[in-house]
Amino acid sequence: MENKKMKLKFKILTSALIVIVTLGVVGISFAWLAYWHRLNTISVVQIPSKISISGANRSEMQKISLEMTSDDTQEGDTVTIRRVFCIESTDDFLLEVAHTTNIPNMDIKIFPVSNENSNPEKTTGDVQGVDAEAGKIFYYDPDSVALSGGYLNLNDDGKIANGSLHRDTYAEGDRVQQNAEPLYWLTNEKEAYDKPEYSRTGTAADGQTAICYRYYVLQLSWDVTQSETDMVYLLASHQE
Repeated sequence: MENKKMKLKFKILTSALIVIVTLGVVGISFAWLAYWHRLNTISVVQIPSKISISGANRSEMQKISLEMTSDDTQEGDTVTIRRVFCIESTDDFLLEVAHTTNIPNMDIKIFPVSNENSNPEKTTGDVQGVDAEAGKIFYYDPDSVALSGGYLNLNDDGKIANGSLHRDTYAEGDRVQQNAEPLYWLTNEKEAYDKPEYSRTGTAADGQTAICYRYYVLQLSWDVTQSETDMVYLLASHQE
């Protein structure tokens, strides 16, 4: 089981998120994915930003662990993991997931978590989140309905990318295997950064900028019998 589940690499890159928001260019996430996909290491670039992705209890996070927890399930050959992330923002935002398609029928969902169900004083919950620096476990209960969204470049077969965003992802003239062409999924509507029942107020990493933050649960399911590797990226942006 250990070897199978590690076939899937899952990373959340906050440095890329910062570049997207700072440049404010529509479609910058596509070029960003191609650029970062070629790197072996990731360095966080400290650029002023008004949006960021963090973990449980607003803890620093650059990747999501695939170590199985009590929150995760396996039915037959399908494993489902659920992980908490936090969006800190000063404006409404879109959430986007980009992933390659080596593993067939990968299923990705994002569920919002209300303030009541993300109270730091909670001692039980459907999903656990760990703040390693604080050495504490926090508990979250996601809503039952996932965010609505859709793929921007899904082929008619419903399995792979149709190539319509190839030039936005790779350099002109690049030829790639069809499963290396990433699918892009985007929320249908912007998420309200200051929605009262879902958002709290605080300060940004600089300790001065007022910011709102709210929690989500990312649910990812895949077939553990597939001996393939996929890259999955989670992005947030103020841009349409």
